[in-house]
Amino acid sequence: MGSQFAWFYDVFTLAIICICIYVCGKRGFLRSVLMMLGYIVAIVFSYFFSGWVSPEIYESAVKPVVIEYITEKTENIDPIEEIQNTLNSKYGVFGINFGKSRIRSLLSEDREETMANISDYISEKSMVDITSNGGDEIIGNMISDEINEKFRQFLPTEFGAININLDDNEVWADVIRAIKGEESSLAIFVEEYIVRGIVISIVRLVVFILAFCILAIAVKVLSKVLKIVDHIPLVNSANTILGGAIGLIQGAMSVYVISLAVRLLISIGGNDMIFFNISTIEQTYLFRLFYNIRIF
Repeated sequence: MGSQFAWFYDVFTLAIICICIYVCGKRGFLRSVLMMLGYIVAIVFSYFFSGWVSPEIYESAVKPVVIEYITEKTENIDPIEEIQNTLNSKYGVFGINFGKSRIRSLLSEDREETMANISDYISEKSMVDITSNGGDEIIGNMISDEINEKFRQFLPTEFGAININLDDNEVWADVIRAIKGEESSLAIFVEEYIVRGIVISIVRLVVFILAFCILAIAVKVLSKVLKIVDHIPLVNSANTILGGAIGLIQGAMSVYVISLAVRLLISIGGNDMIFFNISTIEQTYLFRLFYNIRIF
């Protein structure tokens, strides 16, 4: 989808880098170095600042909206019924029909106990010992896969491969409590284990970009004040060449910040936009090198 636009990203990347080399070459080495140091400070500050304030922004402004949205999405989802269908399709051949009330009674907050409960019930009803062939583990994996498949729908396409680690007994206990509890408890579980980390990352990305842009403007203004460095003697050709070299680095930094903005647009758009999607990015040659660098 939109892969025919992949060339634009590489042309844009080259253009940004070439422009930075040209501008910094004309600006000169010393002033370009000062500006680049300013941009580095801006990136470092924005990185730590965004990591500090993003969880607070999420808790105070974003989390209530997320909980409300997930609650609406989970209204028609019944994990007990999904587990029932999975077990019936697998073990119905033995003449076993799991009812929802039976599933609820077999599910325990201890993972191994749950698997034992279900396998014992199957053995009792079918007179077949499934534990000798690793039946407990098969049942555990089936239920874990079903739960992850249902919960994965709350993720944007870009994050769709993320799974909840249901081998962890503490996580298992939380998900069972959510499944057997009130409707709101399911939404709270999905928020905590699936959506929270991803949304905080997106919030942090937004804060990072905004903070960097503000600081970059400040660096630009400050560089005009420091024009005095232009009068420091330096061989003209060396000044231009070294300035151009700094421009190469500055251009790479600029493209990386732009790639973060593209990542944000892809996340917001659910990877469904024609121009902003993973498939298009992966078909680029240069731009994807910057896009695939993750600092958070």
